[in-house]
Amino acid sequence: LSLPLSLPLSLSLSLPLSLSLPLSLSLPLSLPLAPPRYRLPALPPPLPPPPPSSRSLLARAGLPVPLEESLPAAIGATSFRVKGHVYQKMKDNVANELDGGVERLLERIDHPEVCDFFRQRFLGGSWYDALPMGPLSHAHARLSGTPLHPFSRERGRIIAEHDVPGIYKALLRLFSPSTLISRLPRVATFYFSFGKASAEQLEPCRARTTLASLPYSLAPMLAGVVEGFIAVALEQSGAKGVQVRTLDVCFDGNVVDGVPTAWVRHESSWQP
Repeated sequence: LSLPLSLPLSLSLSLPLSLSLPLSLSLPLSLPLAPPRYRLPALPPPLPPPPPSSRSLLARAGLPVPLEESLPAAIGATSFRVKGHVYQKMKDNVANELDGGVERLLERIDHPEVCDFFRQRFLGGSWYDALPMGPLSHAHARLSGTPLHPFSRERGRIIAEHDVPGIYKALLRLFSPSTLISRLPRVATFYFSFGKASAEQLEPCRARTTLASLPYSLAPMLAGVVEGFIAVALEQSGAKGVQVRTLDVCFDGNVVDGVPTAWVRHESSWQP
């Protein structure tokens, strides 16, 4: 700060001589100057931008995730994995629901690498890249004439109706709905290598669950799947009047293997 030598003596100013402010101030000399504040709030470090198709949206925590049909990384380039059982079920659903089966689905996907990937034979217990699920799910939903969220929610219900009575029957017997709700988000992604689940009990019969560290391109689809899964699991545990809704799907501010990650939050309620 540089002051003219003719500064009135009535102005009292005590500043370090080496102080240099990056601002140009023009104030009447007759006004007292408030002590300067040197510390600015720390800004979060910048994150790598999403792929070109979403480059206009910065991957900062709290921003909504757009519906994304592209691959955020080359197939096999990240650690996001899913069991082959999931792709087997996807193929079965496509064959049963679409005239022309798998090839008709692949005609709607403008990713040759995804098409080649989905044509392979999947082994149920082996791990495969999870990112191709994004464009595959979008294409299947479009051909079905259903928006992605209700389409994915129905998939989650089908998975729960098939798996919960068998694989998770013990959970239903051991835990009340209030205890079970904290485990359901992670159970819903049992076949995935990613996803960090947490739960908050808001009231005796109302809870909020969060599933974080999801690749952002899959988060909108997984939000629907988890919503449908939780609803059926609570119903089969004996809860009545179950309601589950997706609160938001947002970037969580992290990047894994070059891919921005996101959280999905749900709120569940049931009758006492």
